[in-house]
Amino acid sequence: MPSVCVDAMRALVEGRLDAWQGLPRGCGRQAAEAAFGPGEGGPDGVAPLEGTATAFRRYGPSPRVPHAVQVWLRDEAILAIEVAGLVPAGPLDELLGPAEAIERSGLGSVHSQRIHASRGLVLHVQNITGAIVRAYGFPSCTLAQFNELPWGRLQVGRRPVR
Repeated sequence: MPSVCVDAMRALVEGRLDAWQGLPRGCGRQAAEAAFGPGEGGPDGVAPLEGTATAFRRYGPSPRVPHAVQVWLRDEAILAIEVAGLVPAGPLDELLGPAEAIERSGLGSVHSQRIHASRGLVLHVQNITGAIVRAYGFPSCTLAQFNELPWGRLQVGRRPVR
């Protein structure tokens, strides 16, 4: 297991976004276990991702991640790391510089997504408070490639209550 994978994943969940340069290629489940500790007990979860049943594994919270970290897997390889409620180690502009693009978030009308495709990062930010609601770390790519990824088209479905 490459230590570059473990170091990168730890930087992400520790909020050291300036050290995050994208998920290195070749990172797998063993690196996630080394970075985050043991996952939740039981089998992997499965959820649809682009129409395909995709495995995910949850890891416990940490000081800068009040909720579980979810790692999306395909054939033991990490596709992306999903982090809810990430607390950055400093102001986003100082850690990351300007976003490559800022777009409406599919998480809700008061959210936007700060896209740092070349750094393999998208942050869904609450517009009023500036809090990171959800972050996705993935291998670095171009903005055009990002728009084709599931993390670039995230939508939360809402149904009326009857």
